[in-house]
Amino acid sequence: MAAEPRSVKSTLETEQSQFSDLEYYAGNGNLTAFLTAPLLDERGSIIGVYAIEVRLGSLLNTVTAVNYRYGDSSQIHYLV
Repeated sequence: MAAEPRSVKSTLETEQSQFSDLEYYAGNGNLTAFLTAPLLDERGSIIGVYAIEVRLGSLLNTVTAVNYRYGDSSQIHYLV
Protein backbone atom coordinates (compact mmCIF):
# COMPACT_ATOMS: atom_id res chain seq x y z
CA MET A 1 0.00 0.00 0.00
CA ALA A 2 1.35 3.44 -0.93
CA ALA A 3 2.04 6.11 1.66
CA GLU A 4 -0.78 8.58 2.07
CA PRO A 5 -0.44 12.01 0.43
CA ARG A 6 0.55 14.90 2.71
CA SER A 7 -2.79 16.63 2.08
CA VAL A 8 -4.62 13.67 3.66
CA LYS A 9 -2.58 14.04 6.85
CA SER A 10 -3.15 17.81 6.81
CA THR A 11 -6.91 17.37 6.39
CA LEU A 12 -6.99 14.92 9.30
CA GLU A 13 -5.06 17.38 11.50
CA THR A 14 -6.92 20.59 10.55
CA GLU A 15 -10.33 19.15 9.58
CA GLN A 16 -10.22 21.52 6.58
CA SER A 17 -10.42 20.83 2.83
CA GLN A 18 -7.05 21.01 1.09
CA PHE A 19 -5.62 21.31 -2.41
CA SER A 20 -2.08 20.00 -2.28
CA ASP A 21 1.02 21.15 -4.07
CA LEU A 22 2.36 18.75 -6.64
CA GLU A 23 4.11 15.88 -4.93
CA TYR A 24 5.70 12.63 -6.04
CA TYR A 25 3.13 10.00 -5.15
CA ALA A 26 4.41 6.43 -4.83
CA GLY A 27 0.92 5.11 -5.60
CA ASN A 28 1.28 6.02 -9.28
CA GLY A 29 4.95 7.01 -9.57
CA ASN A 30 4.12 10.47 -10.94
CA LEU A 31 3.78 14.09 -9.88
CA THR A 32 0.28 14.36 -8.51
CA ALA A 33 -1.92 16.88 -6.69
CA PHE A 34 -4.80 16.00 -4.39
CA LEU A 35 -8.10 17.58 -3.41
CA THR A 36 -9.09 16.39 0.05
CA ALA A 37 -12.07 17.01 2.30
CA PRO A 38 -12.92 15.70 5.76
CA LEU A 39 -15.67 13.11 6.16
CA LEU A 40 -17.73 13.85 9.26
CA ASP A 41 -20.22 11.75 11.18
CA GLU A 42 -23.59 13.02 12.40
CA ARG A 43 -21.92 14.56 15.48
CA GLY A 44 -19.37 16.45 13.39
CA SER A 45 -16.43 14.21 14.31
CA ILE A 46 -13.97 13.43 11.53
CA ILE A 47 -14.17 9.79 10.49
CA GLY A 48 -12.07 9.89 7.33
CA VAL A 49 -10.91 11.86 4.33
CA TYR A 50 -12.32 11.99 0.81
CA ALA A 51 -9.44 12.41 -1.66
CA ILE A 52 -9.40 13.08 -5.40
CA GLU A 53 -6.15 12.42 -7.27
CA VAL A 54 -5.28 15.00 -9.96
CA ARG A 55 -2.59 13.55 -12.22
CA LEU A 56 -0.38 16.24 -13.73
CA GLY A 57 0.07 14.40 -17.03
CA SER A 58 -3.68 13.95 -17.52
CA LEU A 59 -4.33 17.57 -16.60
CA LEU A 60 -1.71 18.92 -19.01
CA ASN A 61 -2.93 16.66 -21.82
CA THR A 62 -6.47 17.94 -21.32
CA VAL A 63 -5.42 21.60 -21.29
CA THR A 64 -3.13 21.34 -24.32
CA ALA A 65 -5.67 19.26 -26.27
CA VAL A 66 -8.09 22.20 -26.09
CA ASN A 67 -5.51 24.40 -27.86
CA TYR A 68 -5.23 21.98 -30.78
CA ARG A 69 -8.94 22.26 -31.48
CA TYR A 70 -8.42 25.84 -32.62
CA GLY A 71 -5.88 24.91 -35.30
CA ASP A 72 -3.53 27.82 -36.01
CA SER A 73 -5.25 30.11 -33.51
CA SER A 74 -3.00 31.91 -31.07
CA GLN A 75 -5.59 31.36 -28.34
CA ILE A 76 -4.06 29.70 -25.28
CA HIS A 77 -5.90 28.04 -22.42
CA TYR A 78 -4.47 27.42 -18.99
CA LEU A 79 -5.56 26.93 -15.42
CA VAL A 80 -4.96 29.54 -12.75
